[in-house]
Amino acid sequence: MANTTYFVRLRPYNKRRGYLVRNYTFRGVRFNERWKEVSAATAQELEELTQPHDPEAELPLFEIYSKDEALAVEERERDEGKRVKVRVKDAEPVPDSDFRDDRPKLNPETGEIERNVEPAEVIGEDDDPADAEPEPAPSLRGGKKRAKSRSRK
Repeated sequence: MANTTYFVRLRPYNKRRGYLVRNYTFRGVRFNERWKEVSAATAQELEELTQPHDPEAELPLFEIYSKDEALAVEERERDEGKRVKVRVKDAEPVPDSDFRDDRPKLNPETGEIERNVEPAEVIGEDDDPADAEPEPAPSLRGGKKRAKSRSRK
């Protein structure tokens, strides 16, 4: 992958061919059938992802093209009569800084996996949740009672 940016979108939904994913969130960025412009490193990561419902089939999850290839795909779809949701020229650029890195990391010194997880709040001996009284549920009426309806005779 020599280019600096690539155009990426989820494979269009096609139940017969096994493309069932309509939305996919990758490291905090949501992908769908609309084009997004990503870096070469991100495109390489996305290229390895497959349809989650059938990992043995190894159906690709994303369509990844250079700008010229994406324009050719768009032109072919337009000729076939398909509705183009977002044109390549209107693709949303997604910088690498927008991708979260929540993946666990290996500490080379200790050999242990470090996770980016906040420690859970410890309940003290005095704070027994069984003794706590629940808060009353809010009223759905909005404070006013409805007027009684008159019955027709």
